[in-house]
Amino acid sequence: MYAPDFGSRPTLYRPLDIRSREIRLLTIDPSSNSSGIVECHIVTCELAKHPPFYALSYVWGNSKVTDSILLEGQLIQVTSNLFSALTKIRESTYELPDGVKSCKHLWVDALCINQKDYEEKNRQVPMMRDIYKEAELVIMWLGEEDQESGRVVSLIEQWSNAARNAGIVSMLEAETSIWI
Repeated sequence: MYAPDFGSRPTLYRPLDIRSREIRLLTIDPSSNSSGIVECHIVTCELAKHPPFYALSYVWGNSKVTDSILLEGQLIQVTSNLFSALTKIRESTYELPDGVKSCKHLWVDALCINQKDYEEKNRQVPMMRDIYKEAELVIMWLGEEDQESGRVVSLIEQWSNAARNAGIVSMLEAETSIWI
């Protein structure tokens, strides 16, 4: 598994409280420049007492192809696919059943779990089901759009409609997941 490169700098992560099932969430600073660097901050909260947040499900991509983001003011390397997702999320608003919203808090495994702390990973990974369940919205990111993307999304929508018509529970039916 890829761990973001924090270089020789001290860790950005303070230990999480195991008993209260703490998690980290990101906030992404807005930018008027879509090609500008992505700046993020970490917020720690209990999973049972969290602010509304979105969770990002994505393809990690090639760990050797990276871009820089600022996390807590420190320049770090993340996969280019994660960088693309964060850039798109920073620019986007989402149509939810209760209105249009932008992303205030975001859970991203590569950044919200200290990937270099194996004990933390062993505690946080089993919590991922609950984290995704608690998210107000799950954003699924497969990568940058290309000429085939429209066909794939159309096929997924057809499958979702067929499942809905057959009475099968669909992730999209609950309107808590979107594709960007």
